[in-house]
Amino acid sequence: MSVAARTSRGNSTLLTAALLIGVVYLVTRLVFIGGFPYFLDEGSYANFAWRGSHSLKDIWVSLTIGREPFFIWLGIPLVEVGVNPLTALRVVSIASGFLTLPILFLLGRRLADDWVGIVAAGLYALVPFAVVHNGIGIMESLVTLLVATALLLQIDFARKPSIKLAVLLGLVGAVGVLTKENTKPAMALLPLSLILFDWSPEGRRERLTRWIGGAAIVGVMMVLADRLMHISSYFDEFQKWRSAGFYTTRKVGDVVSDPFGSWHDAIHAYGPAFLEYMTVPLLLAAGAGALLGYRRPPAQPVSSAAR
Repeated sequence: MSVAARTSRGNSTLLTAALLIGVVYLVTRLVFIGGFPYFLDEGSYANFAWRGSHSLKDIWVSLTIGREPFFIWLGIPLVEVGVNPLTALRVVSIASGFLTLPILFLLGRRLADDWVGIVAAGLYALVPFAVVHNGIGIMESLVTLLVATALLLQIDFARKPSIKLAVLLGLVGAVGVLTKENTKPAMALLPLSLILFDWSPEGRRERLTRWIGGAAIVGVMMVLADRLMHISSYFDEFQKWRSAGFYTTRKVGDVVSDPFGSWHDAIHAYGPAFLEYMTVPLLLAAGAGALLGYRRPPAQPVSSAAR
C-alpha cells in the first residue's frame, strides 16, 4: 500500500472515530438531561438569565451572590428568542462540552499524536464527571472549555510566540475572569509553558522578547476584564461575598508560601466524589498512560516545532 493510500485510510479512520465520539457525546448528554431534574443553582442562574434578558442593569445580577456573569450572558440571547431559561443554560453547558472535544484532540496532537487526541476526546465523552457537568446549567462545563483552550494556546504560544496568539490567549483569560475564579490557575501556569520554549541560540532574544510582550498583553487583558465588573452597581455586593470567607480561594502569596496548605481539606471534601465520578479503572489507565508517555520519546523536537 502506498504512503498516500495509508495516509488517506488513516485520515478516514480518524474522521470516523471523531464522528463516533461526537455522537456518543450528544446521546449521553441528552439521555442524562432527560432524566435529571433541575436543582437550586440552575434555578438561580436561570433566574439571572431571565432578568438579564429584560434589564441591561441585571446582566450583572449574578454578582449579588458572588458569581461572575459570563456564563449567564451566553444564555441571555437564547432566552431573548423564547427558550426557557433553565433549558437555555443547559444548552450553553452542552455546547461548551462539545467544543471541548476538538480542543482535547488538539492538545493530544500537540503533545503526542492524533490518536492520543482521539483517546483524550473519547474519554471526555465517556467520563461520568463530564457527563454530569455537561448536562446541567452551571458554569463548570464552560470552565473546562476555557482551561483546556488556555493550555492549548499556551503550548502554541511558547513554541512560536506571536501577538496573534497572545491576543487569543488574553481573550480566553479575560473570558475566564468573567466566568469563574477557578479558571485562573490555568493562566497562572503560563510561566511553566517556557518548558516548551525554543531556547536555541539563534533568534532566542527576539523570541523571548515576543513571549514577554505577549505575556504582558495577556495580563493586561485579564486585568481589564476584572475592571469591567467594577462598572456594575452590584460590584460592592460581589466584593462582600468574596471577603466573607464563603469562597475558599487562597491568595497567590499564601500559595507561594505554603503550596500544600489546603490539600488536606480539599482531599477530604472532594476526594470521594473524585473517585466515584472518575472511577478507579480510568484513573489507573490515566496513570499508566502518563508513565508510557513519559518513557516515549517526543514525536517532534521542541526546537523544530518552534521554527
